[in-house]
Amino acid sequence: MASIEVSTTSLASTATTMGTEGKKAPRKNKLVIEADSKIKRELNRKDLKYSHRPSVVVVIIKWFSTVLLFLLLLAFVNFSKVGSISLSHIMSRGVFETGTAQQRAQGILVLLQIATIVPHVFSFLRGILTGALRKDIPWPSRRSLIGGVVLSVVESVGTTLFVFCVPGLTGPGTTVLLMSGVFVLPVLYNALHSWMADRGRTAKFFFTVALAFELAGLGLAGYTFANHNKIPDQDVGTVEDSTRFGVMVTAVLCLSVAWIPAIQRRLLNTGSDADVTSEQTLDDSDAFAREIMGERTFVKSLASSRETTGHSEPSSSGYQSISNSNPMRASVRLNNVIASQPAQKPTRKLAPSTWKLTIVMSAVKAVCIFGFSILFYAWMLPNASADDWVKGWGQMSQLTKTDWVMFVGNIGGTFFGYFTAYIACTTRMQRFGFSVPLTLFSTPLSYVTFYAMCARGDLGEANCTMYGDAFSVSALVLLVVAQTLSNGYLLFRSQFLAMLKEDQLFWTPMYTSGLLEQWLILSKKTEYHDEQHEDPVLKASRTKVIICTTMYREADYEMRQLLQSINGIHRAQTDGVRKFESHIFFDGAVKDVNPTDFVLQLISLAEEELGVTATFCTRTRTPYGLSVSWNLNTPHTNSNMVFKIHLKDNIKVKNKKRWSQVMYMSYVLDFILKQEKCSEEECFILTTDADVRFNVNSVEALLDLMTRDPSVGAVCARTHPLGSGPLVWYQVFEYAIGHWFQKAAEHVIGSVLCSPGCFSVYRCSAIRDILPEYATNVEHAFDFLTKDMGEDRWFCTLMVQSGWRIEYCAAAENSTHCPEDFDEFFKQRRRWVASTLANLMLLVKEWSTISRLNPRVSAVFLLYQAVLLFATLIGPSSIILVVTGNNTRK
Repeated sequence: MASIEVSTTSLASTATTMGTEGKKAPRKNKLVIEADSKIKRELNRKDLKYSHRPSVVVVIIKWFSTVLLFLLLLAFVNFSKVGSISLSHIMSRGVFETGTAQQRAQGILVLLQIATIVPHVFSFLRGILTGALRKDIPWPSRRSLIGGVVLSVVESVGTTLFVFCVPGLTGPGTTVLLMSGVFVLPVLYNALHSWMADRGRTAKFFFTVALAFELAGLGLAGYTFANHNKIPDQDVGTVEDSTRFGVMVTAVLCLSVAWIPAIQRRLLNTGSDADVTSEQTLDDSDAFAREIMGERTFVKSLASSRETTGHSEPSSSGYQSISNSNPMRASVRLNNVIASQPAQKPTRKLAPSTWKLTIVMSAVKAVCIFGFSILFYAWMLPNASADDWVKGWGQMSQLTKTDWVMFVGNIGGTFFGYFTAYIACTTRMQRFGFSVPLTLFSTPLSYVTFYAMCARGDLGEANCTMYGDAFSVSALVLLVVAQTLSNGYLLFRSQFLAMLKEDQLFWTPMYTSGLLEQWLILSKKTEYHDEQHEDPVLKASRTKVIICTTMYREADYEMRQLLQSINGIHRAQTDGVRKFESHIFFDGAVKDVNPTDFVLQLISLAEEELGVTATFCTRTRTPYGLSVSWNLNTPHTNSNMVFKIHLKDNIKVKNKKRWSQVMYMSYVLDFILKQEKCSEEECFILTTDADVRFNVNSVEALLDLMTRDPSVGAVCARTHPLGSGPLVWYQVFEYAIGHWFQKAAEHVIGSVLCSPGCFSVYRCSAIRDILPEYATNVEHAFDFLTKDMGEDRWFCTLMVQSGWRIEYCAAAENSTHCPEDFDEFFKQRRRWVASTLANLMLLVKEWSTISRLNPRVSAVFLLYQAVLLFATLIGPSSIILVVTGNNTRK
């Protein structure tokens, strides 16, 4: 241990060599027994080479999931389209007849109306539950409301004509072709915008060719539509050709106009996404927050109660001090200069009004479709009247098994098709699980399906020659190619973050049953149309993650586990992605400048696991003790990672975990961020315990959740206990229940209440809001239960009170050692149980305050926590009563 000994003598003798960071001394010759074996060298080389590659099993599972989503989405969209067109076609043919066929048509009218309205009613209810009571979601501006109502009416006209009229004026195959004509105006817009905005040669070529193909295909489809009644046994009744053509053109243009992505984007950007500073209030909750929490500047003392006066230490030329003052007072303020400056006022973005706009648009669509369906049915189809809708409710018995199958297929296919598409997009499988099936295979599959049904006589078509007609087949090919070149190109090149929400993936989180395929393609956000979209790689390049670890007297195998995890993060870094730093805050590590044996143990393990040299590091005298740091050079990249050990002297600063947390949070907010000019919204602290094991994928999963939603202040992972013995078996079960049920339930109905410091990510802007309160001293007995018995729990309670949301990420995992003997287990649970009960009581007690500051915390969440608190309190007494009751019976 002589080579790594850190003492006053060694510091003084090597101050000149170690004072300059980044310089490397010549490597000392090692003995043969100290060198790595060939097996270890090869394994390290392969680990480094394949560190960024997923395992073969993961690749196989992902491709299997992609293929499964591909098939499911294709099947659901086909069921929806075939069911709608088939019912409409049978209804139109039955109107011309009398008796049972006419009564069946009246019943189908009711089925079609229900199938078309149900998606909008469902979207309306979801909008009410998701956004109506959310104070942080503003209502749309007057311009957005007017635009939304107008577009909803226009869309309702087009949808009603396509569902209730067009299939009765032509064949099912031609209807499928005309549905693809809805893309004509979006493609036209893309082509014009690519030339006017100079979006590149590739975009200009694809969109121009797609427009030519779309117009040609739509022209051929229109020709097939106009000549449909000239085919033998394909009578469309007494409707005039001009009326038929007008209905077809109106249906196509209405939906084509309403679904232009640029119009949908403009609808959402009208006065709903304005940037405001933290001084501006969204509602009265901000003012109420300042009244309750107070506006303090964090100048909290980290010093212990023991003060030394009149003592000063001369500065040595061998030290790099972070303070210019010679006296090292016990009352240390890490931000004695910076905290006195005005606090930074970061800009906040109001939550988009998507869900509240969905409420209005869904309601308008449901009402309009109900009225337009009866009106157009009575106007367009001969021998039909508005009274047929009333009669249809009494003709349900005349419906056949085929009618009910088509009805259920349409409703089920529409519902499951939409959510399958959402799953494909939110899991980043949209290329082959969303784009390819919708743009390339859906329309041909529907066309072939109707040809097979015609050949079997399922729809009563006596002549199937139109399906093999040269004009129809040519129109099919042209429209599919146009759809692939325009929308397929945009969808295929647009990749968003994983686990995004509906309102981040679609312009409006709703769906339609008549033309589900076209709606999904045009309502999906793309990089081309979304002006607010930012490349995830570019956004990640501005992100900084500071790994902060608290350490005291861990065993060597626990320290090694942590260092191996940090080394995995270090080796996984590449140029242009998130930047990491690692800081370990060691309690009771030094006395004056003499390190303890545990510090020497940590540095020795760092030499083995991180490849650093103890002799060549940057040592710095600090107000809290010492700091030792290295720059870890990442292989094959130009980036490096700072690894720094902060050695605390308990005589100078307070010990225990909470004060170490206060110390590193203040250090990050007041020094690192301001020195590197990093935004608090894009900087995160990854907190870990000294014995935790984690990997790169888990860290990325946590950061993805933080990136997708700026209102999330913290994200926790799933923890696996390590150890052996019956007590560990019990804790494995307990941890599983706590994560699978409790944290998952809190995540869904409100907010997670405890993000453990063993492995969680915190947003720096959220930490700034609550750090002044978190750094307060214990003044009452109840404060001891909340602040010092379970600091992580209280920190999260403050975060929820301040309006931030805490989420749980089951995809992120970590492992930590748990107590194996009863004494240690009892001490741990004595702290955890008392802290949990105290914080739950505090949460229920201050519910009126929390509900005003945090709109995510609802009355249902309060009821859940109150029941949980009550059950916890009466649990021991209930068990005693049950046991004594059984003994009494005996």
